[in-house]
Amino acid sequence: MKRKKITCVLASLLVMSLCVTAVFIQAAAGEEKITIRMQTDEWYHPETRAEVAAVTEEIMNEYMRLHPNVTLIVGDYMPIGDFYTWFTTKMAVRDAPEFVYNLRAQRMMQKGWWVRLDEYLKEENPYIPKGYLGHDVWADILPQWMWEGVKHPDGHLYEIPLTMVGGCTLYYNKDKFKEMGLTVDWPTWTDFLNTGRKLKNAGNGVGIYMSSGSSYRWIESVVLTAFFADRGEDMLLPEISENYAGAWKTWRILGPEELAKAIYDKKFNALDPRFAEYLKVIKDLSETWVAGYATLSRDEAYSLFGMEKILLGYYGLFSLTPIKEAAAGVCDFGVVQVPAVTKEISEYATGEIYITGGAPPNDGFGITTVAEDKGIVEECIDFLKFWTTADHFGRAAYAFPALTKIQGAKINPELAPFMPVFGYKTRLFQDYTTRLGPKAGDEWLRVTQDYIGGQISVKEAQTKFQKILDDAVKVLAGEHKWEWCK
Repeated sequence: MKRKKITCVLASLLVMSLCVTAVFIQAAAGEEKITIRMQTDEWYHPETRAEVAAVTEEIMNEYMRLHPNVTLIVGDYMPIGDFYTWFTTKMAVRDAPEFVYNLRAQRMMQKGWWVRLDEYLKEENPYIPKGYLGHDVWADILPQWMWEGVKHPDGHLYEIPLTMVGGCTLYYNKDKFKEMGLTVDWPTWTDFLNTGRKLKNAGNGVGIYMSSGSSYRWIESVVLTAFFADRGEDMLLPEISENYAGAWKTWRILGPEELAKAIYDKKFNALDPRFAEYLKVIKDLSETWVAGYATLSRDEAYSLFGMEKILLGYYGLFSLTPIKEAAAGVCDFGVVQVPAVTKEISEYATGEIYITGGAPPNDGFGITTVAEDKGIVEECIDFLKFWTTADHFGRAAYAFPALTKIQGAKINPELAPFMPVFGYKTRLFQDYTTRLGPKAGDEWLRVTQDYIGGQISVKEAQTKFQKILDDAVKVLAGEHKWEWCK
């Protein structure tokens, strides 16, 4: 990589008890030197995404050429579990990076770890040319519905969701499917389940891959939507719908207050017979999952796809590159959407396909309150403005490749097979981890695991889920003083 008129050294350092790569540029005389530490997940993972890492370095260098008093240091990639443990420890001693791709963001909001971005997003972004969306009002880089998708239950914004999950999709091994006489033409949910059962019965731990973390959150929200979609429009609050245009006025992911009000009005109720039907679908599906799904990391699942131990896996659009690399020289692979839950399963099922495409409520770029401790929030915000333009992050997204909704960003043609997915309706419910706050999300997963594992019955699960819902509404209503909650 050629760089002119700058002194640039790439070096491995031990910083924050973490090996990092740093790009140093000498500060201009007399200017205060500022260091911004970054942790960007797979946006800097040279071992598996060298091209993306190179683009990230280019963006950092471009910023530092404009601001010679600023040093940007980017940390090495860590798997999500390792990152969460490390980050929690670092925040406890106030030594975490200032600029972070905040995985599991909404699970950590209540800790006071993130800088509130609402007021900054109303400012202009000088790094976007005049006349382009986002220059006058920074938030205009993204459509309004994406901001609503990442709004915390307290009503504020702490992250910028630059990419879309991409209508999380099933990747399948075309060669093995042909060899086993299997098809991805699933007219009914039963046909889909039967494919999963055949894979499971093939032995050697084969089955459908859906991780106990991210993948399960996605499928759970899609299936739940299928059983309550006919009540969806009635759950939307008119005063919130006024902020939307077009189809989003009558169909979108429920916000925290909308869901809480629906629970309060018993429009969404775990004791409802349709909720019992939803639980049965989830349990039947879980019986097709690959052996060890509860502990498999995403990277391990990619490797198993390449080893032909996973023949059908529920991944995101972000998985395209690692799946392509794992399958290289081994098999041809394709992508297919999870089918609709159809009427033969339940009278309550709508028979429509719903997708998880949209702003992931757990993944976005934010500024930690360590920046407040150091008095460099304004500098971090300035870099975040620089990072979030079509010319900067748009290049990284193209290299990834990832789908970004930043106005003016160029879309990588490799994503073409995924684009039809966005013609379907989005899910009605957010991930269970973020619907009603982290505590409710943790309890939701525990009850689900007990039910899937056979420790409790459907009725017992319904009772426990309803308590989670009622308790969460009381907590949120108490915090927000919602007038409708007496």
